Amino acid sequence: MSGANILVTGYASFDSFILIDHFCGEGKTSTVLAFEGLERPLPGGCACNIAVACARLGIRTALVTVLGADEYGTAYKEFLTKLGVDTSLVSLQKGLSSPRTFLINDRAGNHITLYYPGASDMVMQALKSKISIIQELNISHGVITVGDPWLTREVVFYLEKKGVPILWSFKGDMRAYPPDLLQYLLNVSAYLVINESEAILLKQLVGLRDVSELLKRGLQGLIVTKGDKGSEVLTEAGKEVIPAVRPSCTVDPTGAGDGFVAGVIYGLYHGLPLSISARIGAVLASFVLESWGAQTSLPDPVALQRRYREAFGSWPIQEGLNE
Repeated sequence: MSGANILVTGYASFDSFILIDHFCGEGKTSTVLAFEGLERPLPGGCACNIAVACARLGIRTALVTVLGADEYGTAYKEFLTKLGVDTSLVSLQKGLSSPRTFLINDRAGNHITLYYPGASDMVMQALKSKISIIQELNISHGVITVGDPWLTREVVFYLEKKGVPILWSFKGDMRAYPPDLLQYLLNVSAYLVINESEAILLKQLVGLRDVSELLKRGLQGLIVTKGDKGSEVLTEAGKEVIPAVRPSCTVDPTGAGDGFVAGVIYGLYHGLPLSISARIGAVLASFVLESWGAQTSLPDPVALQRRYREAFGSWPIQEGLNE
């Protein structure tokens, strides 16, 4: 594990997808237009999606999460290990099912996420004796995604102790963010990535007129993603709008936000400014849209660089840097 450069923590999941014509009210019926992964769910979970994307791009990545010791969880851990993700802190819990997520989208882009925690609710029991290993690792960046509050708090504690910059990918699952943990993350995170609806929620929770006020609380940078409208990068230097990158086709939006975060951390790991890192995030996210599942169409470095050049011009990372 000592060779890991990026540490990612949060929930794991197996995903099933349902596309409906529209969301309707109580007692009414929507029509299912397409579904995928109902009989054989696809690997997912925000933390896993980010770790897999980073590993495909050649960054040594460690993952902290919990799965059930069932058919799916065992296979998932083996898959992650073969891909190059360090799974020393991926725990398999006997007698428990792996987490499941049901993602329901309509044609207008609205969505509902239904999450069954399964083994992920046993995270304290599974990892309490192992989590201090983090202090021995050579970590350059940490990524915090939605997950068990105890696990998040413990991982952040060790990352803060080591002086590791933290990127927080906020999600609107308040089960994962009790008030004290929310404030702790706002105090210690270097970067925050949120979408438009999450920005509204965060303003309400913290009592802000605008999320840009968070820059006065110690954040080095904030990114607000806006789907096909691109994203806004906010730093002390001001605001920069980053356009979305067009995919070859659009099949399923699930995991595009995680792909974006992986692209951002890839850029930051290579010492790039946040605005350039957000461009890489936009490129990586475009690949995720092209197939069902958050990990199915993730690019390798060659494909990522090719599409970046098509969208933004010359590739900004010197060959061999930080490798």
